[in-house]
Amino acid sequence: RRLYRYYVCSNAKKHRSRSCPSRSIPAEELEQFVVQQIRKIGSDEQLLAKTIEQAGRQSKKASAELKSEQRQLQRQFEECNAELIALASQVVPGNGQVTAQLAALQERISALEHRAAEVRDELDVLSRRTQAAHEMAQALTEFDPVWSMLTNREKIRINQTPDEVINRL
Repeated sequence: RRLYRYYVCSNAKKHRSRSCPSRSIPAEELEQFVVQQIRKIGSDEQLLAKTIEQAGRQSKKASAELKSEQRQLQRQFEECNAELIALASQVVPGNGQVTAQLAALQERISALEHRAAEVRDELDVLSRRTQAAHEMAQALTEFDPVWSMLTNREKIRINQTPDEVINRL
């Protein structure tokens, strides 16, 4: 028995094959194409420089968006704190409405804290990614020797995304 792997259009999987111009693509052909494109980037200095520059622009844009969101979250925290101070002066035993407002405010603050932590983490990742641009260049130029050392199973694992691959016997 031989295993044939194919990449299948996600629209075809969701809405039947009529929604895609191509039903499936042999995995090996697509993977070879991807590897060739990576090789091109690593062996062409101009393309490599453009790729690194584009990655840098994307990182800067994402970073600016996250910093903007961070400022917005800070403003929302300040609004919540002001609201908290105002509600604290209204707390009296048996006032269920104020208690409910405080509980809702606490949930909002918790959600803001959670998102603020996510934004900090994303900014950290972007910062590390930007600092590693020279490492990316080195990795792309050294792609061929590393790729040739991998077993077929390792290559398949690297290329394979479970939602995109269907195994047929």
